[in-house]
Amino acid sequence: RVFRKRGINFHTSAKVEKIDETKSGIAVAFTVDGKQQKIEAEKILIAVGRKPRTENIGLEKTKIKPDRGFIQTDSWMQTAEPGIYAIGDIVLGTPQLAHV
Repeated sequence: RVFRKRGINFHTSAKVEKIDETKSGIAVAFTVDGKQQKIEAEKILIAVGRKPRTENIGLEKTKIKPDRGFIQTDSWMQTAEPGIYAIGDIVLGTPQLAHV
C-alpha cells in the first residue's frame, strides 16, 4: 500500500520486450498473460526472482519427490534416495542465494 500511495506500480510475471529511453524517463513494452502493454516511467526495476532448478535432472527415477522444485533432506543433507545428497538453493528450507 505504501508503494501505491507513492505512485509505484508492480507488474509481476511480465516478459519485457523492449526498453527505450524517453525525454521524461523510460518506456517499457512488456507482455503479461499474453497481453501486450506499454508504460512510461521515471525509473524501472527489473527483478527476476529465485527458484530451485531441479527439472529434467532424473529425479523421477529416484525416491526423491520435489516439493515445488525443492528437495527435502535430513540434517546430513541426505535425500530420500540412499547415497544421494542435496546442497544449496535446491534444499527445502534453506536461504536462496542464486538469482535466476
